[in-house]
Amino acid sequence: MKPILLALAALGILAAGVSSAQAGVHHECHKVRVHKHWEKHCR
Repeated sequence: MKPILLALAALGILAAGVSSAQAGVHHECHKVRVHKHWEKHCR
């Protein structure tokens, strides 16, 4: 794998950990698959 892909993957894992930690505090949030990446949608 290319270094940039590894960096993006690490960022994604980090962001997922942070978003899951904030999920209880935030509104109703869910992850949505958009093209080839995940997006967090909150209402």
